[in-house]
Amino acid sequence: MYNKKIKVAIIDSGIELKNEYLKDNIYDGVRFYIEDSYVCMDKEFNDTDSHGTLCAVTIKNLCKNSSFYVVKITDEKGFSNNILLEEALRYLLDIDIDVINMSISLESGIRTSEIKNLCYLLDKQNKLLISSVHSHNKNSVPASLNSVIGVDCAVLENKDTYLYNRNYNVNIICDSYPHLTLGLNGEYVMFGGSSSHSCAFITGKIAKYLSMGGNKANVHDFLERYSKLKEWDLRDYNISHRFIENKTGVEVNNIIFDSVSSILNKYKVLYDEEGYIMLDRIDNNVFFSIIRDINNSLCLNIDYGRVKLSDFFSLYNLFNLIVLNSK
Repeated sequence: MYNKKIKVAIIDSGIELKNEYLKDNIYDGVRFYIEDSYVCMDKEFNDTDSHGTLCAVTIKNLCKNSSFYVVKITDEKGFSNNILLEEALRYLLDIDIDVINMSISLESGIRTSEIKNLCYLLDKQNKLLISSVHSHNKNSVPASLNSVIGVDCAVLENKDTYLYNRNYNVNIICDSYPHLTLGLNGEYVMFGGSSSHSCAFITGKIAKYLSMGGNKANVHDFLERYSKLKEWDLRDYNISHRFIENKTGVEVNNIIFDSVSSILNKYKVLYDEEGYIMLDRIDNNVFFSIIRDINNSLCLNIDYGRVKLSDFFSLYNLFNLIVLNSK
């Protein structure tokens, strides 16, 4: 059956319920939280942190037929603990789900044996579990478990590049170059450069594969088929890194130059005499404001979701983005 709905559980910070892009893909959800030393559950799973929403958008971008079951276990600051993750996994034993996305992970340690057991039981129910690693720690839980597809991040050749080995502790190294992603309140933020982004991306690829008629039993073969490498070490990361080009050959008129310069000055964005922009001094929420102002001032039609961090590499890269969206 092609284009079938794939039920994806997202264990994270919730999903923004009023999000225009996602609201028709949410079919139910719960929240787990601790109050007075007791684990409590209710239906208040709206996202106020943005992380879960960003992951859901990433998944839907790849698989439009995703149907999300939201399991909120983090607070507005993104904090959670292994007790809540344990409760979330136990709860999902009784929910009809195809894929479980956990863009959240823990260092190996206290109570992880119960999480290991729960993941084993979910795997036996033919539910695919996908988890990000914790701070590049290949022993983090649940990412390192045999019943879970563990995902870490790197900057590789392009957004579709990944390295896969079913026998490694961390099974997948996936490209995670930042790009604008729809977050809360209709605003876009740079999302990427993290294993949680890579985890959501791989979840989306797997959901798409299943939606197009793929079999859960063949998911590992599917991932292996399109992997750039079957074995790798740290040297391969360097070989695979993409080269960010400074597009110095782009020529623009004074109207465009003055408009871009004015907008960058408005947001106190600094650049050197060669046009290189000081990216480390730009707050995450400012990237979208800059692009939106450029789009409006020059009457362009920029697809915000296709804007990458490399478009802010230099003035010339911004000019190139403008030229491409002026045709």
